[in-house]
Amino acid sequence: MNEFKYDIGDLVVFQTPNMDIREWNNPKAVPYQTGMITFREKAGYKTVRNGEENHVRNSYYHILLPTGDTRYSQREDRLALAAKANP
Repeated sequence: MNEFKYDIGDLVVFQTPNMDIREWNNPKAVPYQTGMITFREKAGYKTVRNGEENHVRNSYYHILLPTGDTRYSQREDRLALAAKANP
């Protein structure tokens, strides 16, 4: 349960966060980015509905882009592996 899907150094592709419809329709916009994972962490929360507890756990990654910018806290389920650092 504590295992991560991606490792530090993996190259991943992900959708640019927070793009709206105008940006998607702009031909100069970049809808997908590629970067390297530099940090990872687990986070979660607990919900209670109808007396039943549900534990939600997610893995979050910090992605270093080729421009030198970092995209912080990208959810694991929004990343796609492009290249494995340690095959």
